[in-house]
Amino acid sequence: MQYEGVWRVARSEVIVPITVRPSSPLLIQAPKKEEEEKEKQSGTGENNNTIECLSYQKNGTTVYYIPGSSLKGVLRAYTEKIFWHLFSERVSEKMPKEELKKVEEKSRFYRELDYISQLFGHPKFRGRFTVDDAYFVNLSSSDIDKRTNIAIDRFRGGSKNGALFTVESIVSGEAKTHVRLKNPEIWQIAWLCFLLRDWKEGRITVGAKSAVGFGRLDIDIHVLEIHMYDRSLEQMWQENGIFQNSETEQELYRIYRFQQLDDLAQNVEPAWVEWMKEGGRR
Repeated sequence: MQYEGVWRVARSEVIVPITVRPSSPLLIQAPKKEEEEKEKQSGTGENNNTIECLSYQKNGTTVYYIPGSSLKGVLRAYTEKIFWHLFSERVSEKMPKEELKKVEEKSRFYRELDYISQLFGHPKFRGRFTVDDAYFVNLSSSDIDKRTNIAIDRFRGGSKNGALFTVESIVSGEAKTHVRLKNPEIWQIAWLCFLLRDWKEGRITVGAKSAVGFGRLDIDIHVLEIHMYDRSLEQMWQENGIFQNSETEQELYRIYRFQQLDDLAQNVEPAWVEWMKEGGRR
């Protein structure tokens, strides 16, 4: 695949609509309000020991959500753990600062990035992988759980006398989001399939307190779509069998839809195996 113009030209995009539901308490921790922090520091306010879920007010209603950056972050961290073992030399390799200054051609800069940065982003490259914010719809009081915990003294390993705090978490309901891959290489589509599979199997947790069982989600994948904007790339992928077992819709461009994750995963697996045999090198 040619990398020239990868920032400016739309060649293809993978879009996966997803519905997530908590299978264990979910805590996306909200930051402390600035006023509360100032009062606490000055000693004029009450000691608020409540850990709240991230939310905002809309038309008088509290809307809870999971930021797309949080979802992308846990998927990146999971990828780093695995890629560290697959390509330890490549992933740990860092381009010297003086070399970064010399890089003028964006395609060359992209090739010099490690695979994690190519996929999820770098300070000088936004990456191909994005996740939309996931908004919970019509949550009721029964969907929100509040429980009181005893604070732990990190030095002694025991409880702190009289130190209690309340944790708010989402225990039911559902939120919708989209996972997107823009201008992906085939190996990146394959890795997306592996990520979604592991997420469905409960290997990836989201939010705080995962060590005590929080953050497990049930994942529903409704469809996987590949939007093709480049005819030459589309023809090449057709010859490689990427679009087998898909439904096709013709608009201004062609959309290939896969109803099952395995339908797409099986098509891109041979390219992944070949890519791995070459040590990830193109």
